[in-house]
Amino acid sequence: MSEFIVVAAVMAAAALVLLMIPVWRSADTPRQRWLGVATLIVLLPIGGAGTYLAVSTWQWDPQVRAELALERLRAIAASAEEGMALEDSVDGWRQLGDFYANMQDFTGAARAYGRATELAGPEDVPLALAFAEAVLFSDPDGFAERAGGVLDEVLRRQPDNARALFYGGQAAWAAGRWPEAEARWQRLLAMDPPAAIVRMVEQRLVEIRQHTGGSMADVAPGEPPSPPVAESPAGDTVTVELALGEGFEALVGQGAALFVILRDGPAGPPLAVRRLPATALPGTVELGSGDVMLPGQRLSDVSGPLAVVARVSQTGDVAATSGDLYAEGSVMAGGRISLVIDTVVP
Repeated sequence: MSEFIVVAAVMAAAALVLLMIPVWRSADTPRQRWLGVATLIVLLPIGGAGTYLAVSTWQWDPQVRAELALERLRAIAASAEEGMALEDSVDGWRQLGDFYANMQDFTGAARAYGRATELAGPEDVPLALAFAEAVLFSDPDGFAERAGGVLDEVLRRQPDNARALFYGGQAAWAAGRWPEAEARWQRLLAMDPPAAIVRMVEQRLVEIRQHTGGSMADVAPGEPPSPPVAESPAGDTVTVELALGEGFEALVGQGAALFVILRDGPAGPPLAVRRLPATALPGTVELGSGDVMLPGQRLSDVSGPLAVVARVSQTGDVAATSGDLYAEGSVMAGGRISLVIDTVVP
């Protein structure tokens, strides 16, 4: 839009000069000349700007533009979902799930991926895991009930699938199936996952021990180990410089959390996540090996741009809710990006 303003200003200036020449020449006195020029200088810009504002539908407020764009995307998704209800194909529902996930609408993504999983069955493991992730982000309280059975089927077929072990352990833990959750997470730990996953899982294992009264030789009572974060090669990190938009400080609620998420493309699953208190803003966050979610994954393995989402969660939950603040961008592994958080989730 800034280019439009520059071009409009140049054209207005040119029109002003062209109109000044005949006015200047036709005036009989110096007073008439300067009065005519002054009149043009006042009326032409004001008249042009007033006419544009009266007939234009352009929204100058970037927040309003973003909300309108999101509404259009939601309308497209709703229309596509109505069509899919008639077609009812696995690929169609999968693509619709990707579309919803790209909009950060994980409720819609869970609905679309769920239907695709019903049609495809648990044999389509990537689809089943996409469904589980969408449910976790959109409905953490209902995660065990909605995604637990799907994850059980995936683990029966692929008992060493790291993502399924991670999410399956979470589902079993949420359902109170402590031995099952412990067995899955212990199996995951044996696969040498990233340090961030190790810390999370071992904390959960301590909680399981407290519930069951069991013993874990490698974990001190009430004191989960904190393994050193793996060093990341220079090309396997992403540096995100973050700031809040002007006036947005007042919109950050007490106890809000900052999530910085990297994805393999806009619709891809989360690759790395960092959770910080919202008081860390403004600041710089570097994500690397210690923040990667699954064993064996590296940011540098992604050939294309990584999608970056920085979100201030008012509730402290990873799932986006109305009133959260966010910013998005893309960056290559090893790169740096600056984001200004100045958009509100409707």
